[in-house]
Amino acid sequence: MSGTVRCKYLLLIMLSLSAINANATCVRQTWTAPGDYAPGPMGWPTSINVAAVSSPLQPTGTVIAETTAPMTQFGRAGGYDPELILYICDAADAGSLYELYATGGGVDFAGKHEDGLAYGIPGGYRTALQNTVARITHLGTGEYFSRFWKERPLTGLDTDVSGNILVKAKNFATIRAELIKVPTYHGWSYTDAIYNYSNSFGFITFKGPGLPTWYINAGDNSQHIWHGWYAHWPGSIALHNQGLTVRREPHCVFLTVTPSVSFTPMSAGLLNSGGNDTQGFNLSYQCENSYSPGLAAGEFSYAFKVGAETVAAAPTVGINVGGGSGVTHLLDNGYVSNPGSAKGVGIRITDLDTTTDINLATNELVMGGGNPDGWYPAAGGIPSVSGSTTTWSKNFVATLEALPGETATGGTVQATARVFIRIN
Repeated sequence: MSGTVRCKYLLLIMLSLSAINANATCVRQTWTAPGDYAPGPMGWPTSINVAAVSSPLQPTGTVIAETTAPMTQFGRAGGYDPELILYICDAADAGSLYELYATGGGVDFAGKHEDGLAYGIPGGYRTALQNTVARITHLGTGEYFSRFWKERPLTGLDTDVSGNILVKAKNFATIRAELIKVPTYHGWSYTDAIYNYSNSFGFITFKGPGLPTWYINAGDNSQHIWHGWYAHWPGSIALHNQGLTVRREPHCVFLTVTPSVSFTPMSAGLLNSGGNDTQGFNLSYQCENSYSPGLAAGEFSYAFKVGAETVAAAPTVGINVGGGSGVTHLLDNGYVSNPGSAKGVGIRITDLDTTTDINLATNELVMGGGNPDGWYPAAGGIPSVSGSTTTWSKNFVATLEALPGETATGGTVQATARVFIRIN
């Protein structure tokens, strides 16, 4: 009789264990979570300017800095291989797998207070930098991060030969992050200093059966609900650990840029014999009268940035600038990928105020290197003073020509450059 009872209890224990195992169907693989202290690079500029609240050129609502990045880049220091498997889930889990995302709702200066609402900036949360809020947009859903958890179903995921679902780093969000001007005085000034408040501003987690994060639901307040922190939170979104230097100086903004120029059709033979075509263009910018143009810290400079195909082709056609990251010419937008683009042909830009050819930037985030990186003092041109600001107009010439040491071949040239004005 007693033996029968013992067998009965043993059967109950086995059934209980079986029930537990049936729910634990997603398994974390081997990878390192970032927590607050090891976020990856967001792509913020190396230097930003937070002008006075009274600045006529940087009013409330001005986007001071903006960047877009995938979680494979920003998620942790060093990033993730896009194919890295974070979790393996049973095939039966399809339809029960989610990406969760929220601000750091438990932290005063990293996602707890939505100060932006008072100024018509939904999703703008207080930072540790006075006069700013940060806003994160999930580009997969178009929704702003908030301190209340949101979720996105993960579908169409890769599988292994056994049909198990592979949740990889590439399956998670690409986000846009903005730093926006507001008149509040919460936090610290960070004048001529690197932003170093060490709490991450937002997080991305994975929710699947059997994981601690399974108990986070859409709408839960991240101030109180943080199941799985931090081992199961692969994405850390940060303003710190970014080398982001904050300036507090008078401000400059662009007003107009000639939208396009058209070159006269030319034969490859004419270009190879030294022929070229030139077209003028103009840009204007406005600065507070007390600003300082130049290349030193706290001074304003401008740059023309080339596209990705110019950067890719630069080493093979000899247009890299020695001692810097800039290039001497702008190439066709499809120089590498489009067989129909004209090869051995580029566009040189000349500043008419100084009658010198300028180098072009390959990365608008690289500053402090001056002319070799493509940056020039925001000075010269024709000034027009109005109250506390001055508007400047500068003239340039774009020259279509054969690249030095290269042979021009027939094809099309459609090139794009972006212009930036920034404080060093």
